[in-house]
Amino acid sequence: PKPGWGSSLLDSISTDDFAGGAIAADTLLQGTASPQRFGILAGPVGDRRSDERIAGFLSRINDAVVTHADNWHRDAGRRAAREIIDENLTGLFAANDRLAQGTIMTYRDKNQPPPLIVGYDDAPIAEQIGLTTIALPWEQIANAVVQRVQLRLQGDLGPACTFLFQPAVIFHE
Repeated sequence: PKPGWGSSLLDSISTDDFAGGAIAADTLLQGTASPQRFGILAGPVGDRRSDERIAGFLSRINDAVVTHADNWHRDAGRRAAREIIDENLTGLFAANDRLAQGTIMTYRDKNQPPPLIVGYDDAPIAEQIGLTTIALPWEQIANAVVQRVQLRLQGDLGPACTFLFQPAVIFHE
């Protein structure tokens, strides 16, 4: 919930998408040679997760080209990648792994090598295609949910808690 009265009544668990975007930028900065030109293949316009990932990335690389996909699926990544393929990018942050997959497919269709790409989510496709990705700590998130629910079911009436989990880079190359 948003900060305020409602958030004082509900426990919440979330991930730091801003930090994930910054980690993606740091990863690309270290993995590319000069001159560097970066892009972001973002999720749908107005999606909070995508907006936070973009903001985190831009906090490190403020001149990145931002292109939005119309949804989070592979085919949306393919469509959006057609807009950026001529940008001569050295690095691309895809706001999720399926968008990254679609981008790679578009570059292959055009017989062009893709730029260095970092995805997000560590979805199973990331490992299958050897994609570097920003991973969410799903096991720790699930454990926190179970522990919090168990406490509440046992009668804990303490103040609401907010858990914020940090993502980490995973190299599947």
